[in-house]
Amino acid sequence: MNLEIGAGNSKIDGYIHTDAQDPSNLQNHHIEVRCKGEELPFKNNIFYKIFMWGVFEHFTFPESLSVLSECNRVLVIGGELEFTTPDLIAVCKII
Repeated sequence: MNLEIGAGNSKIDGYIHTDAQDPSNLQNHHIEVRCKGEELPFKNNIFYKIFMWGVFEHFTFPESLSVLSECNRVLVIGGELEFTTPDLIAVCKII
C-alpha cells in the first residue's frame, strides 16, 4: 500500500489519500481518510511509499517532527518517503 498525506485535490492512483481538510471543501471527494499528518490512524509498517506534494512546509517545527515520526512508524523497513515543496527556504527554516 502507498499513502499520500495532504492530498487536497490531487489523486494519485494506487495511493490512500489523506487530508486534514473537510472533504466537502475539496473539488474532488476522493479523500479516503481525514486526518492530520502528525496523527496517522494506521497500523505500523504497512506502507511501501509515502508522498507529500507541497504540504511539508505548512507544518511547524514540532509538527514536522511528528509527521516524520509518523511516516517512519507506518513505513515498512526500506520504505520510501518522498515530498516536494515549492518553498525550500520555508522547509529549511522548519528544520
